[in-house]
Amino acid sequence: MTPPPRCNMDSAGCTGYLLRIAPLSHHAPLTALAVLPLLLPLLLRLPSSLQLLLTACSKGQVSRVQELLDAGCPPDAADYDKRTGLMLAVTHGHRDVVQLLLAAGANPNARDNLGGSALLEAVKSGREGIMSDLLAGGAWLQLSRQELAAALCEAVADDQPALLQRFIAAGADVNLGDYDRRTPLHVAAADGKLALVRVLVEEGGADLGAVDRWGKTPVAEAQNARAGAVEAYLRSDEARQAAYKARQVVAERAASGGRGGVGNDLASLQEMSPGLPGLG
Repeated sequence: MTPPPRCNMDSAGCTGYLLRIAPLSHHAPLTALAVLPLLLPLLLRLPSSLQLLLTACSKGQVSRVQELLDAGCPPDAADYDKRTGLMLAVTHGHRDVVQLLLAAGANPNARDNLGGSALLEAVKSGREGIMSDLLAGGAWLQLSRQELAAALCEAVADDQPALLQRFIAAGADVNLGDYDRRTPLHVAAADGKLALVRVLVEEGGADLGAVDRWGKTPVAEAQNARAGAVEAYLRSDEARQAAYKARQVVAERAASGGRGGVGNDLASLQEMSPGLPGLG
């Protein structure tokens, strides 16, 4: 009696398999339903094209990604956590893959099950070139006001000026407050961190007169902390002029289609920069 069909791994030991079936002339005709149970375990073991695309994105295999896209793989292929190939490419710093996926129509604003996005990953991991590509492709920080305020205050508390600068470059509004309406500038002033205060003021256009739920301003926080250098800077014309100029940049970014930023109109500029030239 001829032995039944069996499956053996090929010589490479990979996911491909050889299905050895004795000549059908020696058997009763095999119907599709009879063969399916034999093939199903093999098909389940074979990687899908989506899995292959995600692996190629993660490893930075540009030509393989292009090949799979040309074969019909969607550029927004995602895993069980909804992490897309774009997110994986960003995580591993494969800028060429990021550019390829964006050109193929990948959604730069997709979010995974944990709320992460390609742009947020680029900001946190310091991928500045990739940040530029994503922003040019329409990406924006998809965080709630509370989440973004918490992230900025955390960057200040952890003394991470570079991370703060990347958040600002990605369009973060530095004037958002936490549950006590304390802005990142309140936190930096209270900790006496002049370098971070300057970043917030000169790059983010921080509101020098922001008031928390207790009625305290950043200047009052610096005074209470006896941070003389911070207090002197916040009271200076230099700080006021720098904040005004930074808010103009934020307003221009918003007018050109950028996301985020407070003071995106003249009324906001006037409210936060009273007495400066050209304001009423």
